Amino acid sequence: MDADRVLVLDAGRVIEFDEPHLLLQKENGLFASMVKMTGKGMANNLREMAQIAYDNRRNESPYNKLQIEDLRHNFVKETPKRGILIESIENNDEQEDYYVTTEL
Repeated sequence: MDADRVLVLDAGRVIEFDEPHLLLQKENGLFASMVKMTGKGMANNLREMAQIAYDNRRNESPYNKLQIEDLRHNFVKETPKRGILIESIENNDEQEDYYVTTEL
């Protein structure tokens, strides 16, 4: 979440590319959808982390790097033991992409 940019690909195509905080503002975006799938508490932590990093890059943050590290530590503690696989299924008739999630 504190990366400068995130590149979201689907079947080799660039779907989204921007700062994590800005991508999370797109509620129907793929990156935002993946973050939502982590669960409410985890998604909130990730959004907060992205906001802090975004503000820090602009020197507008009341937070410091130690607070980002604290959030990162909480993220690691809350990470579920199982993963989620996201597959894209294109529906050419309706020009939409559908996403199927599978718990690993």
